Amino acid sequence: YWLGQYDRAEQAFKEYLDKHSGHPSAWRAAFRLGEILGRKGGDDFREQSRAMFFQTINRFPFSPGATLARLRLIPCGDHGGFDLTKANDFLTKEATQFDGGGEVVMERYNDLLSLAHVRALVSLDHEDQAIQAVTERIPSAKDPRTKDVLVATARVALRQLVTRLMDEGHPYEALVVYKRYDWVVPASGDPSLFDFMLRLSREAADLGLGSFAEGLASKYASLGTTSAGAVPGREPATRDAESEQDIEDRLKEAEQAFSRAKALWVDRGVGAADDIRHLLDRVTEESPYSAEKQVLLGLMDEKAKQYREAVSHVAKAELLVPAADWVVRPRLKYWMARLTAAAGDETTALKLYSDLQAGPQPDPKAVKAAAPAAVRWNSLGLPALPGPADLAIEHAMLHETAGRWAQAAAAYKAALDAKVETNRILFGYARALAKSGDPGARAAAKDALKKIAGGKEDDFWKKLVSESAPSDGDTSDFQ
Repeated sequence: YWLGQYDRAEQAFKEYLDKHSGHPSAWRAAFRLGEILGRKGGDDFREQSRAMFFQTINRFPFSPGATLARLRLIPCGDHGGFDLTKANDFLTKEATQFDGGGEVVMERYNDLLSLAHVRALVSLDHEDQAIQAVTERIPSAKDPRTKDVLVATARVALRQLVTRLMDEGHPYEALVVYKRYDWVVPASGDPSLFDFMLRLSREAADLGLGSFAEGLASKYASLGTTSAGAVPGREPATRDAESEQDIEDRLKEAEQAFSRAKALWVDRGVGAADDIRHLLDRVTEESPYSAEKQVLLGLMDEKAKQYREAVSHVAKAELLVPAADWVVRPRLKYWMARLTAAAGDETTALKLYSDLQAGPQPDPKAVKAAAPAAVRWNSLGLPALPGPADLAIEHAMLHETAGRWAQAAAAYKAALDAKVETNRILFGYARALAKSGDPGARAAAKDALKKIAGGKEDDFWKKLVSESAPSDGDTSDFQ
């Protein structure tokens, strides 16, 4: 066994158990068989290994092997029948008092106990306690390899805990846990174990914690040497080089680049526009973040009053957003209406407003249920879709600005026909009718004003009617 000739050792231990199963030292054979079978890997051998450890406990309950076998069983499978409370009790009391009975060399027992304790907590889905146990047990570990394994286990535990909290919809708690245990993340290493930091960065950005988000994305970038992480030099990879990358590598690079770009946007806004655009160059169309990329580019163009360029990005975003995403698509259409109006394309803007006004209104309960999924768009700054009343007012005001009062009145009337009636809409409707110059519209304008004056809502528009509307009902000069 000590020479590593496990096949021969296995045969010898089996023969010993067959001939001397009642001998007080036979626990050694059962225990070693459990270890040998466990080393072979695979579900069948792992099950046989567990069976030998259970045999060690059941046949030799008062031997040192019973305690050692329990230490082997707790971190895996059904945890040897232990739950968290019993496992903690055993590992912190009975196991700490184990002295080997004169049959076991105890020099590295404490290291074995530390590993068993930490692994057990991870396997029982109590990663927070596992990381805390690593913190407490590292100073007493004698073998440097044990310290390495403990730290590696803490890293796995941190990944599992933070990911689970995010999956369960608790991003703030995930950020708190990461902040508490960020010491387990190395200065450099394999980035694949820590790619949860990219998602956590985006969650931080969604919460408005731009600086924290940027710190997470930068720390992840420092782990490896991927080109997406290096903003300062801004040396783009060649297309030939990109085409040789595996698709998963490109997707991971795109995720890293977008995470940093989003963090910079939330943290510094247009002040970091150059770096953001450079990072977004790495977000390819097959990336899950390609639509958000176009939204970010559109927002930056809108801030720069480059409305036609912004319209182009919104059109691309509409193509990239799934057709079934009914929460985001109307918001993109509304943003497009605003941008086309700002760009001077009034015809397109009016059509978009008409489509939005005539389209089905989302169920408020469904919108509320979809709110968590919309957070990522909100954090970017994608304009929210206004309610039916505000949408009708914006639509009508486009006509009013151009002096098309009859069309403005029609836009207000469409809202009223759809049972969207507020004093602001009634006032706008009456004013548009009065200014349209149509003598036949005066009666309708007068009715709208009467409805405001006789309504229960005592607001600005009712007060305005009382001050500016003619008392004789003649609306021809109504301003």
